[in-house]
Amino acid sequence: MGKSDVGDAIRIRLERLLELHSISKAELARRANLPSRTVENYFKGHAPSAEALFMIASGMHVPVDWLLGDLFLAMRSQNQSDDFDPIFECIRSAAQELLEAEPLLTTDELARKIATNARQKIDHIEHAYTAKAEPSADGQ
Repeated sequence: MGKSDVGDAIRIRLERLLELHSISKAELARRANLPSRTVENYFKGHAPSAEALFMIASGMHVPVDWLLGDLFLAMRSQNQSDDFDPIFECIRSAAQELLEAEPLLTTDELARKIATNARQKIDHIEHAYTAKAEPSADGQ
């Protein structure tokens, strides 16, 4: 998978963040503490650095792995994509991470770990929604 594929997948997630928070690209840049021009390049399909991904994730209160998402699913046609479900996304991501990292867990152990990991991810999403309800300094 090339750099442009990664950039396109992240661009899709950034567009989702703008929609979820009803903010502009400039506000996303402000929250991530990145130059507006840099963020604008991400919307053109340029892949951000690991540091920039971390800054966006921190500023927007989402996990970095959510920004990266499942690149195959992120590249699907807009006509084929389902509505975004943050809770499902958190559980799916938690399960995938654990299955790759610890494939020999029992079903009960796996279920407990998925629940814990997903809860952490859901907390990030809930924080993002709470932050959306609070007006920003520039009135957006």
